[in-house]
Amino acid sequence: MLDARGAQPRTYRLPARTIALTFDDGPDPTWTPRVLDVLRRHHAPATFFVIGSEVARHPDLARRAVAEGHELGVHTFTHPDVSLLPAWRQRMEYAQTQMAIVHATGVRTSLLRFPYSSVPSAVDDANWPVIRQAAGQGYLTVVNDLDGEDWARPGVDAVVRNLTPAGDAGAVVLLHDAGGDRSQTLAALDRFIPLMRARGYTFTTVSAGMSRARPQAAAFAGNVPASTWDRWRAAPLCWAIRLADGILGGLALLFVVVGLLMLTRTLLLLLLARRLARSRRAHRWPWGVTTAPVSVIVPAYNERAGIVATVRSLVANDHRRIEVIVVDDGSTDGTADLVDSLGLPGVRVIRKPNGGKATALNTGLLYASHDIIVTVDADTVFEPDAIRRLVEPFTDPRIGAVAGNVKVANRHRLLGQWQHIEYVIGFSLDRRFYEKLGCIPTVPGAIGAFRRRALAGVGGMSGDTLAEDTDVTMAVLRAGWRVVYQDRARAWTEAPASVGDLWRQRYRWSYGTLQSMWKHRGALRDRGPGARFGRFGLPMLALFGVLLPLLGPVLDLLAVYGLFFLDTTKTAVAWLVMLAVQLLTAAVAFKLDREPLRPLLTLPIQQFAYRQLMYLVLARSVVTALTGARLGWRRVKRAGDAVEETPAPGARPGRDRWFDTLRALALGRVVAYHMFGAAWLSFVFPAMGVMFALGGSLMARSLDRTPERAVSGRLRRLLPGLWALALVLVPLMLWHGWSDRPAWPALLSWAVPLVQPPGSAWAADVTGVLWYLVTYLWLVLLSPAMLALHRRWPLWSVAVPLAGVVLLQTAAPGFDGPVESVLTDLVTFAACWLVGFAHQDRRLRRLPLPALLGFAALCLGVAVGWLATHPDAGRDLNDIPVAQAFWSLGFVLVLLRAAPPMGWLSRLRSLDRLVTALNSRALTIYLWHNAAIAVCFTVGDLVGFWRLGQVGYLAVALVLLTGLVLALGWIEDVSARRSPRLLPWPRRATGRHTATPPMERPTAVERGPTPVRT
Repeated sequence: MLDARGAQPRTYRLPARTIALTFDDGPDPTWTPRVLDVLRRHHAPATFFVIGSEVARHPDLARRAVAEGHELGVHTFTHPDVSLLPAWRQRMEYAQTQMAIVHATGVRTSLLRFPYSSVPSAVDDANWPVIRQAAGQGYLTVVNDLDGEDWARPGVDAVVRNLTPAGDAGAVVLLHDAGGDRSQTLAALDRFIPLMRARGYTFTTVSAGMSRARPQAAAFAGNVPASTWDRWRAAPLCWAIRLADGILGGLALLFVVVGLLMLTRTLLLLLLARRLARSRRAHRWPWGVTTAPVSVIVPAYNERAGIVATVRSLVANDHRRIEVIVVDDGSTDGTADLVDSLGLPGVRVIRKPNGGKATALNTGLLYASHDIIVTVDADTVFEPDAIRRLVEPFTDPRIGAVAGNVKVANRHRLLGQWQHIEYVIGFSLDRRFYEKLGCIPTVPGAIGAFRRRALAGVGGMSGDTLAEDTDVTMAVLRAGWRVVYQDRARAWTEAPASVGDLWRQRYRWSYGTLQSMWKHRGALRDRGPGARFGRFGLPMLALFGVLLPLLGPVLDLLAVYGLFFLDTTKTAVAWLVMLAVQLLTAAVAFKLDREPLRPLLTLPIQQFAYRQLMYLVLARSVVTALTGARLGWRRVKRAGDAVEETPAPGARPGRDRWFDTLRALALGRVVAYHMFGAAWLSFVFPAMGVMFALGGSLMARSLDRTPERAVSGRLRRLLPGLWALALVLVPLMLWHGWSDRPAWPALLSWAVPLVQPPGSAWAADVTGVLWYLVTYLWLVLLSPAMLALHRRWPLWSVAVPLAGVVLLQTAAPGFDGPVESVLTDLVTFAACWLVGFAHQDRRLRRLPLPALLGFAALCLGVAVGWLATHPDAGRDLNDIPVAQAFWSLGFVLVLLRAAPPMGWLSRLRSLDRLVTALNSRALTIYLWHNAAIAVCFTVGDLVGFWRLGQVGYLAVALVLLTGLVLALGWIEDVSARRSPRLLPWPRRATGRHTATPPMERPTAVERGPTPVRT
């Protein structure tokens, strides 16, 4: 027993022939009652070190133990390794366990035993501070002399032998009343207690044994009655635990339900969809060819951005007889006039007052001349053979509607890629699945075809719901028609480019689908040819389209809960297994759709953002449906991306590829320096000086172009990346235990880093690189004045900071702390920043080359001279400001004067992309590279890369850093007011995956009826 509550710690042992039985990890509803029965039978008292959360769950067992004369001790609330917890979490573990004991038994305890450290040898340098902190809260630490090792189930004889003291020595012995099969513990107790009493031993509790060990002192009471106030305070904790257990039990049940639904859906999709795809491949022309004329209806409301491309693609289709009817539903942006001005053959423009998409489609149906009706959204571009492929199934007279294959055109950005994945998996694969069941619920408005008789039989398009395409498809199915999916009929649509537009679109879709399901709920009672939809389609849609997404957050909630409170490894493995199942499903869907698998790299990240958004959309749609609210025809804002190609990576006007290359080299040097700690790298390439010089040149250019926005623009690009780091790192530092945490005003430097943002010793490697942001921020703020002074006195402006760094290192100023650190960094690199100004003003170009090289050599010589005369400073330039300033300046003068031709870079596509990636994610790489390096050693040891030495650890660090850049790099896009994207370079638009599918100019299109304008 260890009493560290006073200035002088004291230890106590039990007197001779005295044994204190102690039990850990309870109470357990199975084994604790049986242990208590054995102790009662032998009239042996004991001390139970209980887990607080289990006491809250089983208060009757704790109450029984105290009533039968046993005492309780604290064994923490969740059984963690306390030495790894921050101080606040340690206090919570003790306090919450204390409150659980008070509520259950009405007593308080001063006894404490730490998990995983029950023997005296466990009191080492790592655990002693924990013991002292617990003593400060009034706890006596109890260890044990003998461990029965019943947790290992070595056999009853071995347990008894392990518990038996040598000679007549007293002992605190350790057993367990929870945590597994304790049958050997019970049998050992039945033998051990009589055996030791026969040898003259007495059994006692820990507190009674301590009192015997110090007979001259006052008796020690391990358990004392709690006050009424303590009991009132403790009650809410236990109520909360029981409520949490109930919620957790419910979530666990839902988890099983969700898991079964996901597994069932995956198996059905893989089996049925693949079977359909194989049958289609086996019969290349499963329906034959039809030359029947086609009427194409295009409902349009303010679709000026994309309507031209849509109409041109329809006219250019290779089906022989096509009429195109554009129904303008009261547009205010001149959509109808724009289509009319094209003068394309076979195109009719119908104008009508605004009434919604369903009325626009019905109007087009009235004017349509043919029996096959194709519906097209006004932001959709058809491939040249799309209509011919789409109408092929109508050779089967049983088919009433055909669903085409919708592709996302603007997929070159992150949000577009996520929607592309959803279209391929959630729409294309699902339609294959539902077709095999004979009940496709939706023919998409973007590309779908109907028999006129089928539409007429169900009353045309209905305005009862917001999902008129789903509504009419369900009606067609119920009427006994077949609906099939033609994956070879492809059209490209512009997906929403912003989160707001995506929310509005999916909200309308989800709400409309729920309306349609409710409208057609009578299908469950249908009989005859249309009964398949009621038997299969509607239940499947309810299960997999509504219930499964609504319950989907359960997986994420339990994953987060498990990472913090359950087995972290098992939780991570379970989440990875779930992700693997999704990846498998996605891979099958992409292969069936003949799509490259590259976009699936974004799928893991999609789980943390896009999926949550879809959960919220569906949840809000359900709430809206239950409350009976109605929505109007909300159109998505279009940018015309479906007809614009993304520029190739080489087409970057205004980019200085020499600058880009220098910045990429500087980043690589910084990562290598922090990975290997090689001081000579600072001499080979002074990366920070180069980066400040590049920053100065770009800042001068911004001041010349937009002086009023130059500073704010730089700050806008700089600060969000720091804020993202703060959102992750500051809570981690607090959680880990930030003993020297400053007062909250100092934390404001994480918002605006005018001084080095504070950090704990645990995160020193990560926060240590933030000096660069502080210095950069000050140079940006001072740049307007610095540029004016430099243009008036160019040489003197460069000389002043050089003189300043020398003075700071030699004159011993009378201040220190963060101000001195900021000032030192500022004068160290200000000269490089000013040389960047000179580069932008072309002063370096006008300076004679011999003079420039001579001055650069002088600067390098001064740096070498300073190192030679200050040997105690070491040989790392990063620790020697004067040498750093002059050495960096010498390099920068030469590198910025050089202007080598960089055309070769664009010919090396991989290297060109790497340079582009490093530049577009420079801030993210700089902020997070030390975090990746700090973690790489642990991960490298786990995966066995330690066998490769430092190279193996570097590979792990680069993989981790790549993951961080993929997850967080989009912040730089948003900061620069670019559309966020996963990959840090523009995608080259090639082949069939370009944003605009290839289309031929119409040359031999058969004319339809004379165009009519209404």
